[in-house]
Amino acid sequence: MQIYTVLITDKIEAMRNAFLNLAMGLFVLTEPQEKICMKDKEYDPIMLSAVKAIPPKWTVWDKIVIEKSMTIQELIDYFNKTYEVEVSIITSNNVSLIQTFQASNKNRYAMKVEDCFNTYSNKKLDSNTDYMILDVSADTIDGAAAIMPLIKYKFK
Repeated sequence: MQIYTVLITDKIEAMRNAFLNLAMGLFVLTEPQEKICMKDKEYDPIMLSAVKAIPPKWTVWDKIVIEKSMTIQELIDYFNKTYEVEVSIITSNNVSLIQTFQASNKNRYAMKVEDCFNTYSNKKLDSNTDYMILDVSADTIDGAAAIMPLIKYKFK
């Protein structure tokens, strides 16, 4: 029945979550909460610094989609130009692709992101795989820590 509500209105007040347990004769209806948007903070106790949401007010369901194969340097330049952030770490599936503050990573800048993953990971990308999920750690130009959604990097 809830699908009819969705078709008629998009107001969250009209929506309900339902839990039905027929074995116990239990019917529970609850109101869903508003989506949680990431916001800028002057001081975040976990990061121990100011935090800025890039892009503003993103949610856990948002992703940044990149539909082009790039080198690590091109990807860093893309984030610098598009979101005005200074990238420090790029990871994928617990594999550190680049740490810009380490001199030993200098040879990785010219590598394609997918080639870098295949080189430094124990598990190679499947030939049917056409995208990777990247996690980027960065700081804004004014020194605040940037919190960003996951990046869907389509290289094929």
